[in-house]
Amino acid sequence: MVRSKPLPRAGDGPLFFVALVLIPAFSATIAASQADWNLVLACEAYLVTVFSLAAVQGVAPRAYLRLVEGDLGHPLWVHRGAGLAEVCIVALRLRGATAPAAVLTVGLMGGAAWTWLAHHQRPSRFVPAALVLLATLGAASVPAYAGLAAYASGAASARLILRPRTAPRRRQGRGRAATPAAARRLVAAATLVGASALAPGTTKRPTRRGAIRPAAAVATPRRDALDDADFWRGLREAVYDGQQAPLPRFDEFCANCREQGPALRKLASGQVVARDGHYPGLAAHPVWDAPPKWLFGLRLQGPQIADEMSEVLFERARLRAEGGAWRDGFLYGGAAGYRNFELFEVRTAASARRAASFPATTALLDSLQVPDGPRIVGFGRQRPDSALPVHSDKATYVLTAHVPLDLLHEDDAAPAPDAEELAFRRDFKLDLPSDGAGLAFADLDDALAEPVGGLRAVAQWHDATGRPLPPTLVDTSFPHTAYNRRADRHAYVLLVDVWHPDLSEEERRALALFQARKLGWSALYPAPGL
Repeated sequence: MVRSKPLPRAGDGPLFFVALVLIPAFSATIAASQADWNLVLACEAYLVTVFSLAAVQGVAPRAYLRLVEGDLGHPLWVHRGAGLAEVCIVALRLRGATAPAAVLTVGLMGGAAWTWLAHHQRPSRFVPAALVLLATLGAASVPAYAGLAAYASGAASARLILRPRTAPRRRQGRGRAATPAAARRLVAAATLVGASALAPGTTKRPTRRGAIRPAAAVATPRRDALDDADFWRGLREAVYDGQQAPLPRFDEFCANCREQGPALRKLASGQVVARDGHYPGLAAHPVWDAPPKWLFGLRLQGPQIADEMSEVLFERARLRAEGGAWRDGFLYGGAAGYRNFELFEVRTAASARRAASFPATTALLDSLQVPDGPRIVGFGRQRPDSALPVHSDKATYVLTAHVPLDLLHEDDAAPAPDAEELAFRRDFKLDLPSDGAGLAFADLDDALAEPVGGLRAVAQWHDATGRPLPPTLVDTSFPHTAYNRRADRHAYVLLVDVWHPDLSEEERRALALFQARKLGWSALYPAPGL
Protein backbone atom coordinates (compact mmCIF):
# COMPACT_ATOMS: atom_id res chain seq x y z
CA MET A 1 0.00 0.00 0.00
CA VAL A 2 1.43 3.36 -1.09
CA ARG A 3 0.97 6.19 1.38
CA SER A 4 0.19 9.59 -0.18
CA LYS A 5 2.76 12.30 0.32
CA PRO A 6 1.82 14.53 3.29
CA LEU A 7 0.70 18.06 2.53
CA PRO A 8 2.92 21.00 3.47
CA ARG A 9 1.99 23.25 6.35
CA ALA A 10 -0.77 25.79 5.61
CA GLY A 11 0.62 28.57 3.44
CA ASP A 12 3.91 26.79 2.69
CA GLY A 13 3.16 25.45 -0.78
CA PRO A 14 6.10 26.19 -3.13
CA LEU A 15 3.87 28.13 -5.56
CA PHE A 16 1.78 30.03 -2.98
CA PHE A 17 2.86 33.56 -3.86
CA VAL A 18 3.73 32.67 -7.46
CA ALA A 19 0.21 31.47 -8.29
CA LEU A 20 -1.75 33.87 -6.08
CA VAL A 21 0.25 37.08 -6.49
CA LEU A 22 3.03 37.09 -9.12
CA ILE A 23 1.23 35.49 -12.10
CA PRO A 24 -1.98 37.55 -11.61
CA ALA A 25 0.10 40.73 -11.22
CA PHE A 26 1.96 39.94 -14.46
CA SER A 27 -1.35 39.32 -16.26
CA ALA A 28 -2.75 42.62 -14.93
CA THR A 29 0.33 44.51 -16.09
CA ILE A 30 0.10 43.06 -19.61
CA ALA A 31 -3.64 43.82 -19.85
CA ALA A 32 -3.22 47.39 -18.61
CA SER A 33 -0.31 48.08 -20.99
CA GLN A 34 -2.50 47.10 -23.93
CA ALA A 35 -5.23 49.59 -23.00
CA ASP A 36 -3.40 52.82 -22.12
CA TRP A 37 -2.80 51.59 -18.56
CA ASN A 38 -6.48 51.23 -17.78
CA LEU A 39 -6.69 50.58 -14.02
CA VAL A 40 -10.12 48.93 -14.21
CA LEU A 41 -8.95 46.54 -16.91
CA ALA A 42 -5.85 45.72 -14.84
CA CYS A 43 -8.01 44.87 -11.82
CA GLU A 44 -10.30 42.71 -13.94
CA ALA A 45 -7.34 40.84 -15.45
CA TYR A 46 -5.88 40.30 -11.97
CA LEU A 47 -9.13 38.87 -10.63
CA VAL A 48 -9.83 36.64 -13.63
CA THR A 49 -6.28 35.25 -13.53
CA VAL A 50 -6.12 34.57 -9.79
CA PHE A 51 -9.52 32.88 -9.72
CA SER A 52 -8.77 30.87 -12.85
CA LEU A 53 -5.66 29.46 -11.17
CA ALA A 54 -7.41 28.90 -7.83
CA ALA A 55 -10.29 27.10 -9.58
CA VAL A 56 -7.91 24.17 -10.15
CA GLN A 57 -8.73 23.06 -6.61
CA GLY A 58 -12.21 22.18 -7.80
CA VAL A 59 -10.93 19.26 -9.92
CA ALA A 60 -7.54 18.49 -8.34
CA PRO A 61 -7.72 19.65 -4.73
CA ARG A 62 -4.80 17.61 -3.34
CA ALA A 63 -2.43 18.69 -6.10
CA TYR A 64 -3.48 22.30 -5.60
CA LEU A 65 -2.99 22.11 -1.84
CA ARG A 66 0.41 20.42 -2.21
CA LEU A 67 1.68 23.06 -4.64
CA VAL A 68 -0.10 26.22 -3.43
CA GLU A 69 -2.02 26.54 -0.18
CA GLY A 70 -0.88 23.58 1.89
CA ASP A 71 -2.95 21.85 4.56
CA LEU A 72 -5.60 24.37 5.60
CA GLY A 73 -7.56 21.90 7.67
CA HIS A 74 -10.61 22.02 5.41
CA PRO A 75 -12.16 18.80 4.08
CA LEU A 76 -11.66 18.26 0.35
CA TRP A 77 -15.31 19.01 -0.43
CA VAL A 78 -14.75 22.57 0.78
CA HIS A 79 -11.97 23.05 -1.76
CA ARG A 80 -14.09 21.54 -4.52
CA GLY A 81 -16.91 23.95 -3.62
CA ALA A 82 -14.48 26.89 -3.54
CA GLY A 83 -13.22 25.88 -6.99
CA LEU A 84 -16.79 25.87 -8.33
CA ALA A 85 -17.42 29.33 -6.80
CA GLU A 86 -14.23 30.62 -8.43
CA VAL A 87 -15.35 29.29 -11.83
CA CYS A 88 -18.62 31.20 -11.33
CA ILE A 89 -16.70 34.39 -10.48
CA VAL A 90 -14.62 34.11 -13.65
CA ALA A 91 -17.72 33.47 -15.77
CA LEU A 92 -19.60 36.41 -14.24
CA ARG A 93 -16.70 38.80 -14.79
CA LEU A 94 -16.21 37.71 -18.39
CA ARG A 95 -19.92 38.43 -18.98
CA GLY A 96 -19.66 41.87 -17.36
CA ALA A 97 -21.72 40.98 -14.25
CA THR A 98 -19.25 42.63 -11.88
CA ALA A 99 -21.63 43.28 -8.96
CA PRO A 100 -22.63 39.63 -8.22
CA ALA A 101 -19.05 38.54 -8.90
CA ALA A 102 -17.84 41.09 -6.34
CA VAL A 103 -20.31 39.89 -3.69
CA LEU A 104 -19.21 36.27 -4.20
CA THR A 105 -15.56 37.36 -4.10
CA VAL A 106 -15.99 39.21 -0.82
CA GLY A 107 -17.66 36.13 0.70
CA LEU A 108 -14.69 33.93 -0.22
CA MET A 109 -12.28 36.52 1.17
CA GLY A 110 -14.21 36.54 4.45
CA GLY A 111 -13.48 32.82 4.71
CA ALA A 112 -9.83 33.50 3.88
CA ALA A 113 -9.64 36.12 6.64
CA TRP A 114 -10.80 33.66 9.29
CA THR A 115 -8.64 30.85 7.95
CA TRP A 116 -5.36 32.77 7.79
CA LEU A 117 -5.77 35.33 10.56
CA ALA A 118 -7.82 33.63 13.24
CA HIS A 119 -7.21 29.92 12.74
CA HIS A 120 -3.66 29.59 11.41
CA GLN A 121 -2.41 32.95 12.72
CA ARG A 122 -0.35 33.67 9.58
CA PRO A 123 -1.11 37.26 8.52
CA SER A 124 1.43 37.18 5.68
CA ARG A 125 -0.64 34.49 3.94
CA PHE A 126 -3.63 36.80 3.94
CA VAL A 127 -1.81 39.12 1.51
CA PRO A 128 -3.24 37.45 -1.65
CA ALA A 129 -6.79 37.81 -0.26
CA ALA A 130 -6.14 41.46 0.63
CA LEU A 131 -4.92 42.11 -2.92
CA VAL A 132 -8.06 40.46 -4.30
CA LEU A 133 -10.19 42.81 -2.16
CA LEU A 134 -8.23 45.82 -3.41
CA ALA A 135 -8.65 44.67 -7.02
CA THR A 136 -12.37 44.28 -6.37
CA LEU A 137 -12.40 47.86 -5.10
CA GLY A 138 -10.82 49.01 -8.35
CA ALA A 139 -13.16 47.03 -10.61
CA ALA A 140 -16.62 47.45 -9.10
CA SER A 141 -18.57 48.85 -6.18
CA VAL A 142 -20.98 46.83 -4.05
CA PRO A 143 -23.54 48.13 -1.56
CA ALA A 144 -21.90 48.01 1.86
CA TYR A 145 -24.69 46.01 3.46
CA ALA A 146 -24.50 43.29 0.79
CA GLY A 147 -20.71 43.07 0.92
CA LEU A 148 -20.51 43.03 4.71
CA ALA A 149 -23.14 40.31 4.85
CA ALA A 150 -21.19 38.22 2.34
CA TYR A 151 -17.91 38.86 4.17
CA ALA A 152 -19.38 37.90 7.54
CA SER A 153 -21.02 34.80 6.06
CA GLY A 154 -17.72 33.64 4.60
CA ALA A 155 -15.88 34.15 7.89
CA ALA A 156 -18.63 32.38 9.84
CA SER A 157 -18.62 29.44 7.43
CA ALA A 158 -14.84 29.04 7.75
CA ARG A 159 -15.08 29.22 11.53
CA LEU A 160 -17.81 26.55 11.56
CA ILE A 161 -15.85 24.22 9.27
CA LEU A 162 -12.65 24.64 11.28
CA ARG A 163 -14.41 24.48 14.68
CA PRO A 164 -13.07 21.05 15.67
CA ARG A 165 -9.57 22.37 15.23
CA THR A 166 -9.95 25.75 16.92
CA ALA A 167 -8.55 24.68 20.26
CA PRO A 168 -5.56 26.79 21.31
CA ARG A 169 -2.68 25.78 19.08
CA ARG A 170 0.91 26.80 18.97
CA ARG A 171 2.19 28.48 15.89
CA GLN A 172 5.16 26.80 14.36
CA GLY A 173 8.27 28.70 15.18
CA ARG A 174 6.59 30.48 18.16
CA GLY A 175 6.33 29.43 21.75
CA ARG A 176 3.00 30.99 22.69
CA ALA A 177 -0.57 29.97 22.03
CA ALA A 178 -2.87 32.21 20.04
CA THR A 179 -5.64 33.72 22.12
CA PRO A 180 -9.21 34.21 20.97
CA ALA A 181 -8.81 37.94 21.59
CA ALA A 182 -5.81 38.10 19.28
CA ALA A 183 -7.73 36.20 16.62
CA ARG A 184 -10.63 38.60 16.89
CA ARG A 185 -8.30 41.58 16.51
CA LEU A 186 -6.74 40.10 13.39
CA VAL A 187 -10.12 39.36 11.81
CA ALA A 188 -11.31 42.86 12.68
CA ALA A 189 -8.28 44.34 10.93
CA ALA A 190 -9.00 42.27 7.84
CA THR A 191 -12.64 43.35 7.96
CA LEU A 192 -11.56 46.96 7.57
CA VAL A 193 -9.83 45.97 4.32
CA GLY A 194 -12.91 44.11 3.16
CA ALA A 195 -15.29 46.93 4.04
CA SER A 196 -13.24 49.44 2.07
CA ALA A 197 -13.85 47.39 -1.07
CA LEU A 198 -17.60 47.42 -0.73
CA ALA A 199 -18.65 51.04 -1.16
CA PRO A 200 -15.68 53.14 -2.25
CA GLY A 201 -15.86 56.75 -1.18
CA THR A 202 -18.95 56.16 0.97
CA THR A 203 -17.86 54.26 4.06
CA LYS A 204 -15.05 56.39 5.40
CA ARG A 205 -15.53 56.78 9.14
CA PRO A 206 -15.57 60.42 10.26
CA THR A 207 -13.96 61.21 13.55
CA ARG A 208 -15.77 64.36 14.59
CA ARG A 209 -18.58 64.41 17.12
CA GLY A 210 -21.96 63.77 15.58
CA ALA A 211 -20.57 61.94 12.54
CA ILE A 212 -22.00 58.79 11.04
CA ARG A 213 -20.75 55.64 12.78
CA PRO A 214 -20.79 52.57 10.49
CA ALA A 215 -20.24 50.10 13.30
CA ALA A 216 -23.48 51.08 14.97
CA ALA A 217 -25.36 51.10 11.69
CA VAL A 218 -24.95 47.43 10.86
CA ALA A 219 -27.61 46.31 13.28
CA THR A 220 -29.73 49.45 13.06
CA PRO A 221 -33.04 49.47 11.19
CA ARG A 222 -33.78 51.74 8.26
CA ARG A 223 -33.17 55.44 8.97
CA ASP A 224 -33.97 58.14 6.42
CA ALA A 225 -31.15 60.67 6.27
CA LEU A 226 -33.54 63.58 5.73
CA ASP A 227 -35.36 62.78 8.98
CA ASP A 228 -32.32 62.00 11.13
CA ALA A 229 -30.84 64.62 13.44
CA ASP A 230 -27.45 62.88 13.46
CA PHE A 231 -27.19 63.20 9.68
CA TRP A 232 -27.90 66.93 9.72
CA ARG A 233 -25.62 67.57 12.69
CA GLY A 234 -22.74 65.75 11.00
CA LEU A 235 -23.39 67.51 7.68
CA ARG A 236 -23.39 70.95 9.29
CA GLU A 237 -20.11 70.21 11.08
CA ALA A 238 -18.56 69.07 7.78
CA VAL A 239 -19.83 72.07 5.78
CA TYR A 240 -18.88 74.70 8.35
CA ASP A 241 -15.65 73.12 9.49
CA GLY A 242 -12.98 75.80 9.88
CA GLN A 243 -15.42 78.64 10.76
CA GLN A 244 -16.60 79.11 7.19
CA ALA A 245 -18.92 82.03 6.52
CA PRO A 246 -22.65 81.23 6.64
CA LEU A 247 -24.38 80.00 3.49
CA PRO A 248 -27.97 81.24 3.85
CA ARG A 249 -29.27 79.61 0.65
CA PHE A 250 -27.74 76.27 1.60
CA ASP A 251 -29.28 76.55 5.07
CA GLU A 252 -32.65 77.20 3.44
CA PHE A 253 -32.07 74.19 1.15
CA CYS A 254 -31.48 72.03 4.24
CA ALA A 255 -34.68 73.39 5.79
CA ASN A 256 -36.58 72.46 2.62
CA CYS A 257 -35.14 68.94 2.83
CA ARG A 258 -36.28 68.49 6.42
CA GLU A 259 -39.87 69.55 5.73
CA GLN A 260 -42.35 66.68 5.77
CA GLY A 261 -44.64 66.40 2.81
CA PRO A 262 -45.19 64.71 -0.55
CA ALA A 263 -42.28 63.02 -2.31
CA LEU A 264 -42.61 65.37 -5.32
CA ARG A 265 -43.50 69.06 -5.14
CA LYS A 266 -44.45 71.53 -7.87
CA LEU A 267 -42.85 74.98 -7.56
CA ALA A 268 -44.39 78.23 -8.75
CA SER A 269 -41.90 78.21 -11.66
CA GLY A 270 -43.37 74.94 -12.93
CA GLN A 271 -40.40 72.83 -11.79
CA VAL A 272 -41.19 69.51 -10.11
CA VAL A 273 -38.70 68.64 -7.41
CA ALA A 274 -37.98 65.98 -4.85
CA ARG A 275 -37.90 66.76 -1.18
CA ASP A 276 -34.12 67.30 -1.41
CA GLY A 277 -34.19 68.93 -4.84
CA HIS A 278 -35.28 72.52 -4.18
CA TYR A 279 -32.33 74.91 -3.89
CA PRO A 280 -33.68 78.46 -3.52
CA GLY A 281 -32.65 81.58 -5.38
CA LEU A 282 -31.57 79.98 -8.68
CA ALA A 283 -32.59 81.19 -12.12
CA ALA A 284 -35.13 78.83 -13.71
CA HIS A 285 -35.34 78.31 -17.49
CA PRO A 286 -36.26 75.09 -19.32
CA VAL A 287 -33.78 75.93 -22.09
CA TRP A 288 -30.97 78.42 -21.51
CA ASP A 289 -30.73 80.96 -24.31
CA ALA A 290 -27.12 81.96 -23.58
CA PRO A 291 -25.15 78.73 -23.23
CA PRO A 292 -21.71 78.94 -21.59
CA LYS A 293 -18.49 79.09 -23.62
CA TRP A 294 -17.46 75.54 -22.78
CA LEU A 295 -20.56 74.24 -24.57
CA PHE A 296 -19.25 75.62 -27.86
CA GLY A 297 -16.01 73.71 -27.25
CA LEU A 298 -17.98 70.48 -26.87
CA ARG A 299 -19.81 71.25 -30.09
CA LEU A 300 -16.56 71.67 -32.03
CA GLN A 301 -15.28 68.33 -30.76
CA GLY A 302 -18.56 66.48 -31.32
CA PRO A 303 -17.18 64.28 -34.17
CA GLN A 304 -14.20 63.21 -32.04
CA ILE A 305 -16.48 62.39 -29.08
CA ALA A 306 -18.72 60.30 -31.36
CA ASP A 307 -15.71 58.44 -32.79
CA GLU A 308 -14.47 57.57 -29.31
CA MET A 309 -17.85 56.23 -28.21
CA SER A 310 -18.13 54.23 -31.42
CA GLU A 311 -14.69 52.73 -30.80
CA VAL A 312 -15.65 51.65 -27.29
CA LEU A 313 -18.88 50.08 -28.51
CA PHE A 314 -17.05 48.04 -31.11
CA GLU A 315 -14.40 46.83 -28.66
CA ARG A 316 -16.51 44.15 -27.02
CA ALA A 317 -13.78 42.72 -24.82
CA ARG A 318 -12.91 46.14 -23.49
CA LEU A 319 -16.57 46.94 -22.94
CA ARG A 320 -17.06 43.79 -20.84
CA ALA A 321 -13.90 44.47 -18.86
CA GLU A 322 -15.15 47.94 -18.00
CA GLY A 323 -18.45 46.53 -16.83
CA GLY A 324 -20.13 49.03 -19.08
CA ALA A 325 -23.09 48.61 -21.34
CA TRP A 326 -26.25 50.38 -22.31
CA ARG A 327 -28.59 50.44 -19.35
CA ASP A 328 -32.02 49.73 -20.75
CA GLY A 329 -34.80 51.37 -18.84
CA PHE A 330 -32.61 52.74 -16.07
CA LEU A 331 -35.26 55.33 -15.33
CA TYR A 332 -38.00 54.32 -12.92
CA GLY A 333 -37.15 50.64 -13.09
CA GLY A 334 -37.86 50.31 -16.80
CA ALA A 335 -41.56 51.10 -16.67
CA ALA A 336 -43.47 51.48 -19.92
CA GLY A 337 -42.06 54.26 -22.03
CA TYR A 338 -38.87 54.68 -20.01
CA ARG A 339 -37.38 51.64 -21.76
CA ASN A 340 -37.08 53.81 -24.85
CA PHE A 341 -34.06 55.65 -23.46
CA GLU A 342 -30.75 53.96 -22.66
CA LEU A 343 -27.68 55.26 -20.85
CA PHE A 344 -23.99 54.42 -21.10
CA GLU A 345 -22.26 56.06 -18.14
CA VAL A 346 -18.75 57.47 -18.55
CA ARG A 347 -18.44 58.64 -14.98
CA THR A 348 -20.68 59.57 -12.09
CA ALA A 349 -20.45 61.85 -9.09
CA ALA A 350 -19.52 58.79 -6.99
CA SER A 351 -17.07 57.09 -9.34
CA ALA A 352 -14.69 57.77 -12.21
CA ARG A 353 -13.93 54.14 -13.00
CA ARG A 354 -14.69 54.30 -16.71
CA ALA A 355 -13.04 57.61 -17.48
CA ALA A 356 -9.93 55.78 -18.74
CA SER A 357 -11.95 54.28 -21.60
CA PHE A 358 -12.78 57.78 -22.84
CA PRO A 359 -9.46 59.64 -22.63
CA ALA A 360 -10.30 62.19 -25.33
CA THR A 361 -13.73 63.02 -23.92
CA THR A 362 -12.39 63.18 -20.36
CA ALA A 363 -9.45 65.38 -21.38
CA LEU A 364 -11.82 67.67 -23.29
CA LEU A 365 -14.10 68.11 -20.27
CA ASP A 366 -11.08 68.91 -18.11
CA SER A 367 -9.51 71.34 -20.60
CA LEU A 368 -12.78 73.25 -21.03
CA GLN A 369 -13.21 73.37 -17.23
CA VAL A 370 -16.72 71.98 -17.49
CA PRO A 371 -18.31 72.22 -14.00
CA ASP A 372 -19.49 68.59 -14.00
CA GLY A 373 -19.80 66.42 -10.93
CA PRO A 374 -23.28 66.68 -9.44
CA ARG A 375 -24.67 63.62 -11.22
CA ILE A 376 -23.37 61.88 -14.36
CA VAL A 377 -21.47 62.19 -17.60
CA GLY A 378 -22.65 59.65 -20.14
CA PHE A 379 -23.98 58.82 -23.58
CA GLY A 380 -27.70 58.49 -24.12
CA ARG A 381 -29.65 57.06 -27.01
CA GLN A 382 -33.32 57.36 -27.78
CA ARG A 383 -34.84 54.46 -29.67
CA PRO A 384 -36.44 55.03 -33.08
CA ASP A 385 -40.03 56.27 -33.22
CA SER A 386 -40.36 56.62 -29.45
CA ALA A 387 -40.83 59.05 -26.59
CA LEU A 388 -40.57 59.05 -22.79
CA PRO A 389 -43.35 59.76 -20.31
CA VAL A 390 -43.31 63.34 -19.11
CA HIS A 391 -41.14 63.40 -16.01
CA SER A 392 -38.74 65.52 -13.96
CA ASP A 393 -35.16 64.87 -12.83
CA LYS A 394 -36.24 66.54 -9.57
CA ALA A 395 -33.28 68.82 -8.67
CA THR A 396 -33.03 72.54 -9.42
CA TYR A 397 -29.30 72.87 -8.72
CA VAL A 398 -28.28 70.61 -11.65
CA LEU A 399 -28.40 71.57 -15.33
CA THR A 400 -27.68 69.19 -18.22
CA ALA A 401 -25.74 69.87 -21.38
CA HIS A 402 -26.99 67.86 -24.37
CA VAL A 403 -24.44 67.47 -27.17
CA PRO A 404 -26.07 65.71 -30.16
CA LEU A 405 -23.82 63.20 -31.92
CA ASP A 406 -23.67 61.77 -35.42
CA LEU A 407 -23.12 58.12 -34.48
CA LEU A 408 -24.17 54.79 -35.98
CA HIS A 409 -23.54 51.35 -34.52
CA GLU A 410 -24.38 47.74 -35.26
CA ASP A 411 -26.63 47.62 -32.18
CA ASP A 412 -28.94 50.21 -33.67
CA ALA A 413 -31.68 47.74 -34.48
CA ALA A 414 -34.29 48.53 -31.85
CA PRO A 415 -36.34 45.68 -30.38
CA ALA A 416 -39.98 45.50 -31.35
CA PRO A 417 -42.19 47.28 -28.81
CA ASP A 418 -44.16 45.03 -26.48
CA ALA A 419 -47.87 45.38 -25.72
CA GLU A 420 -47.24 47.64 -22.72
CA GLU A 421 -45.11 49.95 -24.82
CA LEU A 422 -47.67 50.08 -27.63
CA ALA A 423 -50.37 50.97 -25.11
CA PHE A 424 -48.17 53.78 -23.78
CA ARG A 425 -47.70 55.16 -27.31
CA ARG A 426 -51.47 55.15 -27.92
CA ASP A 427 -52.14 56.97 -24.65
CA PHE A 428 -49.36 59.52 -25.01
CA LYS A 429 -50.94 62.93 -24.60
CA LEU A 430 -48.41 65.37 -26.09
CA ASP A 431 -48.35 66.65 -29.64
CA LEU A 432 -44.61 66.31 -30.27
CA PRO A 433 -42.64 67.95 -33.09
CA SER A 434 -43.19 66.13 -36.36
CA ASP A 435 -39.52 65.52 -37.15
CA GLY A 436 -36.10 65.04 -35.62
CA ALA A 437 -35.25 64.21 -32.01
CA GLY A 438 -34.74 66.11 -28.78
CA LEU A 439 -36.38 67.27 -25.55
CA ALA A 440 -39.85 68.75 -25.28
CA PHE A 441 -40.99 70.55 -22.11
CA ALA A 442 -44.61 70.52 -20.94
CA ASP A 443 -46.54 71.75 -17.93
CA LEU A 444 -48.22 69.45 -15.43
CA ASP A 445 -51.38 70.41 -13.58
CA ASP A 446 -49.90 68.71 -10.51
CA ALA A 447 -46.61 67.09 -9.56
CA LEU A 448 -47.80 63.61 -10.56
CA ALA A 449 -50.55 64.49 -13.03
CA GLU A 450 -50.89 64.28 -16.80
CA PRO A 451 -49.41 67.07 -18.97
CA VAL A 452 -51.73 69.92 -19.80
CA GLY A 453 -51.73 72.38 -22.68
CA GLY A 454 -49.12 72.52 -25.42
CA LEU A 455 -45.36 72.37 -25.33
CA ARG A 456 -43.54 74.90 -23.20
CA ALA A 457 -40.19 74.66 -25.00
CA VAL A 458 -38.22 72.36 -27.30
CA ALA A 459 -34.48 71.60 -27.29
CA GLN A 460 -33.85 69.70 -30.51
CA TRP A 461 -30.95 67.24 -30.90
CA HIS A 462 -31.25 66.22 -34.57
CA ASP A 463 -33.18 67.41 -37.59
CA ALA A 464 -35.34 65.20 -39.82
CA THR A 465 -32.28 63.87 -41.69
CA GLY A 466 -30.46 62.90 -38.47
CA ARG A 467 -27.99 65.81 -38.68
CA PRO A 468 -26.82 66.92 -35.20
CA LEU A 469 -27.93 70.39 -34.17
CA PRO A 470 -26.11 72.79 -31.79
CA PRO A 471 -25.86 71.63 -28.18
CA THR A 472 -28.21 72.97 -25.54
CA LEU A 473 -28.16 73.60 -21.80
CA VAL A 474 -31.44 72.59 -20.16
CA ASP A 475 -33.00 72.38 -16.73
CA THR A 476 -34.51 68.92 -16.42
CA SER A 477 -36.32 69.76 -13.19
CA PHE A 478 -38.96 71.15 -15.56
CA PRO A 479 -41.27 68.32 -16.72
CA HIS A 480 -40.07 67.04 -20.07
CA THR A 481 -39.95 64.15 -22.49
CA ALA A 482 -37.23 62.89 -24.83
CA TYR A 483 -38.42 61.89 -28.29
CA ASN A 484 -37.14 60.51 -31.58
CA ARG A 485 -39.49 60.74 -34.56
CA ARG A 486 -37.18 58.91 -36.99
CA ALA A 487 -38.15 55.29 -37.58
CA ASP A 488 -34.81 54.05 -38.91
CA ARG A 489 -32.13 55.03 -36.39
CA HIS A 490 -31.34 55.82 -32.77
CA ALA A 491 -30.70 59.37 -31.65
CA TYR A 492 -27.38 59.67 -29.78
CA VAL A 493 -26.43 62.46 -27.39
CA LEU A 494 -23.66 63.21 -24.89
CA LEU A 495 -25.16 64.12 -21.48
CA VAL A 496 -23.12 66.23 -19.06
CA ASP A 497 -24.71 67.15 -15.75
CA VAL A 498 -23.25 70.40 -14.38
CA TRP A 499 -23.72 72.63 -11.36
CA HIS A 500 -26.15 75.50 -11.78
CA PRO A 501 -24.11 78.61 -12.71
CA ASP A 502 -25.75 80.68 -9.94
CA LEU A 503 -24.10 78.50 -7.27
CA SER A 504 -20.95 79.79 -5.60
CA GLU A 505 -17.92 77.57 -5.11
CA GLU A 506 -18.74 77.27 -1.41
CA GLU A 507 -22.32 76.23 -2.23
CA ARG A 508 -21.11 73.61 -4.72
CA ARG A 509 -18.79 72.21 -2.08
CA ALA A 510 -21.63 72.10 0.45
CA LEU A 511 -23.97 70.34 -2.00
CA ALA A 512 -21.24 67.83 -2.92
CA LEU A 513 -20.80 67.05 0.80
CA PHE A 514 -24.57 66.64 1.12
CA GLN A 515 -24.70 64.21 -1.81
CA ALA A 516 -21.72 62.16 -0.63
CA ARG A 517 -22.95 61.89 2.94
CA LYS A 518 -26.49 61.01 1.81
CA LEU A 519 -25.06 58.29 -0.46
CA GLY A 520 -23.00 56.94 2.41
CA TRP A 521 -26.00 57.07 4.72
CA SER A 522 -28.07 55.09 2.21
CA ALA A 523 -25.36 52.43 2.11
CA LEU A 524 -25.38 52.16 5.91
CA TYR A 525 -29.18 52.24 6.28
CA PRO A 526 -30.56 50.68 3.09
CA ALA A 527 -34.22 50.77 2.25
CA PRO A 528 -36.14 47.58 3.05
CA GLY A 529 -36.00 44.95 0.35
CA LEU A 530 -32.79 46.24 -1.24
